[in-house]
Amino acid sequence: MTNMASDPILEVMDVVPDVRRNDGACGFIAFLVSALLALLVGLAPAMAYAANDGNSTSRAISIAYDNSGSMIQGQSETYDKWCTAKYSLEVLAGMLNQQDTLSVYTMDSAGEKLHIQGSDDVNQRVASVHNADLGVSGWTDARVVQEAYQSLLSSTADERYLVITTDGKFNSLNDNHDSASANAAISEVIDGCKSNGITVIYLAIGDDTGVIDSDTDHGIYVKLAASDNILGTMTETANQIFGRVALPDGSLDVANGKLTLDVPMSNLIVFAQGQDVQLGDLTTTDGKTVSADMANVRYSDRPTADTTSFDNFLVNTELQGIIAAYSAEMPAGECGITIGNASSVEVYYTPYVDISVSLTETTTGMNHVLDPDGENQIEAGTYEVGYSFLDPFTGEPIQSDLLYPATFSLVAESGGNVQSLSEGDQLTVSPGQVDIIAHAKTRSGVTVSESYQGVSVSQALSILHVDGSSMGGSLSIPDFGSASYPVSITKDDGTDFTAEEWAALTVTVEDSSGVVWSVEKGDQPGAVTVAPSYINGSAWDTQSAVCSNWGLGSRSSDLTIRATAETSDRTYSGQDVQTITYLPDITAAVLHLLPVLIALTIILYFVYKYATKPRLPRKMKLAIQLPDGTEVPLKYNENKIVNRWSPWGPEHIHIVLIPKGMLTTWRIAGHFQLASIGFVAAKKRKGRRRFLLDTETVNAMKHLEDQEDGTYPKPRFNPSPQILEWSRERARKDGRVSLDISFDGLGDAAPGRRPQIEKYKITFMRK
Repeated sequence: MTNMASDPILEVMDVVPDVRRNDGACGFIAFLVSALLALLVGLAPAMAYAANDGNSTSRAISIAYDNSGSMIQGQSETYDKWCTAKYSLEVLAGMLNQQDTLSVYTMDSAGEKLHIQGSDDVNQRVASVHNADLGVSGWTDARVVQEAYQSLLSSTADERYLVITTDGKFNSLNDNHDSASANAAISEVIDGCKSNGITVIYLAIGDDTGVIDSDTDHGIYVKLAASDNILGTMTETANQIFGRVALPDGSLDVANGKLTLDVPMSNLIVFAQGQDVQLGDLTTTDGKTVSADMANVRYSDRPTADTTSFDNFLVNTELQGIIAAYSAEMPAGECGITIGNASSVEVYYTPYVDISVSLTETTTGMNHVLDPDGENQIEAGTYEVGYSFLDPFTGEPIQSDLLYPATFSLVAESGGNVQSLSEGDQLTVSPGQVDIIAHAKTRSGVTVSESYQGVSVSQALSILHVDGSSMGGSLSIPDFGSASYPVSITKDDGTDFTAEEWAALTVTVEDSSGVVWSVEKGDQPGAVTVAPSYINGSAWDTQSAVCSNWGLGSRSSDLTIRATAETSDRTYSGQDVQTITYLPDITAAVLHLLPVLIALTIILYFVYKYATKPRLPRKMKLAIQLPDGTEVPLKYNENKIVNRWSPWGPEHIHIVLIPKGMLTTWRIAGHFQLASIGFVAAKKRKGRRRFLLDTETVNAMKHLEDQEDGTYPKPRFNPSPQILEWSRERARKDGRVSLDISFDGLGDAAPGRRPQIEKYKITFMRK
């Protein structure tokens, strides 16, 4: 229980005060009925699942209700035990499933006092208890137990429960106040329950249980509760007999409106206590909305219509809440639910699961997982039976404390022979067909069934001993052609193969590497020779498929040598597993990889040449300085770099020295016949790009320097040809690089005078 007010246990019992008996048997009945709720509420979810699954289980519950006056008033004290008891009956009525019936017999009157059908509307069930006058009795009469028992004898329900609640011996039988005859009547009822398969739950308070002794083998359960530990003892009883059916602490987060389901569910019952409790729809983890059938439960105003015999009585107004049932196929995961104004919340669950059944042959260890929708084939013999719960939505096995510990049973019918098995028993089947019905019951009492009709049982299996030890070791790929291995096959009983058996024998070799093995049976029964075959008839195809690292590495492979034979009266089977290591032919691998290596080398060489070729600087800006100090920009376009993409040779570029419109002020072309300067990249040095004047430019400069006609002064170039270095770091730091090419030229001459020498300089800058 998720309790927002006190300890995380049944709040319906927490609110009841302690009681001190002063009139015999009946004073603690309110407590016991409240505890009974914890025991019996688990019955409803199991039946809900059965109804959904087509395997409904009906239950008849008869309660011998001890309604003495001490529930209301003792010699010197007044109690509200009657209020708690009746409230508990309301809750129990609200949680009944459609197949259930609840009968209440009281000690103040003969006959059934209250009868409730689970098929009635939930609000009608709750109202029938709330509006009932259960009366008050002065004695603990054994008659009520007899009447409750007799009603169960005539019931056709699948399961029947007699619940006796008292805290002492019965002291009356049919208004005859004789303890001996009352105890004898109770003993007779218990014996009758044992004979008729009726489960008895005897809830006793104190040290004296009367005439009833526990006999769990025959369905008789007796539980003693000390007066200071009634609640804990009753909860323990619920766990021991029926298994808890409440979701564990932590599953429900009321504050955030979250409910976590470890397993799929078919039904959830929410019992929320508190004044003005609000309860909304449930949203499953796959987004579906599930509405609830719900009813309000509430304290009664008075214990009986006629209260004149009592000085006073108490009403516990805190006893009120809502019972809601959510029925749908809900997958596991986080659900959404809104709960408001609740002091405590308990969620009872019904798992929605399938089961899977497996049969493991005790001699061979061969395992068969049965398919309820398919054809099942097993061999005659003895099997260990196993089971597991499955998620119907995913088909995956489920391991959850909500399901386990569980119990398992199986019934197998073949040719009129019926075997009933419990968990741990072995199943023995003979050739022919067998019908199997399996049942698994979860810890909360939900029974899941599966049937397997017409399981085919072949002849008994005899074991063959297969010895393929000669195949273990290593085998080189070039040796496939000459390799062969002897395999020995013998029968388990040591007898020789008959001609029929040897003719029916089939031997196969399964190789995890994909190599195919040929098999040849010898003339002598029991002797077989196996040999490997090349894949596609090619040694290299075999090596490339089998060996790792492009056919250069060895590989270990598992060989399964399986021998089978089926004759008219018996099936033989056996196998051996060996490990073989295939060794590669290194020479063949190298020859096959050589063209690839050469091609790769060529590609790498081209990549290397391209990556290391001399390159001109990028993002440069050039300017020429005229004699008067004016700088005129020159065009340096990286897209005009020649030999940019070829892996061979350095990059080079030509820079035009005569900007457009400068012919009137700059007569370089006229004086020197030099319209452009070419630069060619050189190898890097210390991370710096370097370049020099190309040969064409150098030759042109030398040609101008070598001219000697006596008319003009000899022009000079500096440097010529000197390697220039381009440093990005320097360019970033200074913004200008002093990589200059300076030369002398002649300016315009006045009439009758020689031209004057003028200095020009090309400067490299970063953009």
